[in-house]
Amino acid sequence: VSHRSRIRIKNSEAGRGRHAARGLAMASISLPTLPWHDVRGDGAEMPRSCLGWLVFAWAWGFIFLLLVGATHGVTFVGLRLRNQPGPNAWQWLLLVISVSFFVYVEALQGFHRRWSPWVVRRCLILHGALRRSPGSLLAAILAPFFAMGFFCASRRRLVMAYTLYPAIVLLIVLVKHLPSPYHEIVDLGVAAGIGLGTLTFVYHLVVALKTQTLPPDDGARHDDGGLAEPMLA
Repeated sequence: VSHRSRIRIKNSEAGRGRHAARGLAMASISLPTLPWHDVRGDGAEMPRSCLGWLVFAWAWGFIFLLLVGATHGVTFVGLRLRNQPGPNAWQWLLLVISVSFFVYVEALQGFHRRWSPWVVRRCLILHGALRRSPGSLLAAILAPFFAMGFFCASRRRLVMAYTLYPAIVLLIVLVKHLPSPYHEIVDLGVAAGIGLGTLTFVYHLVVALKTQTLPPDDGARHDDGGLAEPMLA
């Protein structure tokens, strides 16, 4: 191959490389990209502007109403137990076990110690990333889903978000097929768990507002070996 031919080949390869890089850059603009130095570690802070509080209110309020609606729905179904013939001793025992299980596992371990402080924190810190993000408008619109970890989160959090929430919906569908009164017994346990979990969601917000400090990101050290959450680009 002549020297001139080799030069043409190199120029052609360089041109294809530039086109590919430009295509990746255009694709990255279509997704919310949040600078994590603004929302992790020393860069994380409470909202300081009206716009920041507005974005927070949209994220937190949407999730709060979602929890309240879920609690109301399962409570309404669970209270149909009153219309059933008197539960026997075995069914009363199952009711106590169901309520105790969901209060401890779902409300205390799931909501209070993990989910609620983490989601409240993400509701509060989103404004900091929006200030210097090319995808700020889309991220603001999707603020509730950012707070719940559907994007701009660690790999572990993303896997949890895209498997845990659908699994909960599937579990609800399966429980609906249980015969009475077991359907109502499980729903009352779920209602107790989600109801108390909603109160912990409010509690962590009140503490954050009262102390003007963000809830601790205790789950961060378990995500990807303690590395900072990656930016989706």
